Amino acid sequence: MRNFLIFFSLLFIAPIISEAAKLPKESKTIYVSSQGGQRVGFGAKRLLNSLIKAGYEVKLTVINYKEKLPKGKSTIVIGTANDKVLDGLFPAALKNQSHAAGKEGFSTSYDKDGALYIIGADNSGTLYGCIDLSEKVASGGKIPTQLAITDHP
Repeated sequence: MRNFLIFFSLLFIAPIISEAAKLPKESKTIYVSSQGGQRVGFGAKRLLNSLIKAGYEVKLTVINYKEKLPKGKSTIVIGTANDKVLDGLFPAALKNQSHAAGKEGFSTSYDKDGALYIIGADNSGTLYGCIDLSEKVASGGKIPTQLAITDHP
């Protein structure tokens, strides 16, 4: 009788579990500059891997001169404050915060459209910003919904 009850309960639970596995993954696109250094690329790849492990569907895209960035919640932009490719695309307030953080500093925040920016004062700062967010994703299982950090080592 006990085996029958176990079988019967699993029979009803299995479809529920399989439906949950089919839920669509949240999609994110990481944008980096074509002029970004090796540290920026390393940080972006580390963040990409953390997001994939957390269940996000992630695409890494390189931005060249005169390309536009899409706005919205699925966008993550990574770069340095003095990057010539991304220069006009960064929100001025975030860019100023990353400069104020000093050498190896960074600023991570959302803009009004929901895009997430990781802006470093230099390549090392951008790397540290990526590592910081990567650790937050690894520990929390998702990207924090409210994020406004300016820091330096």
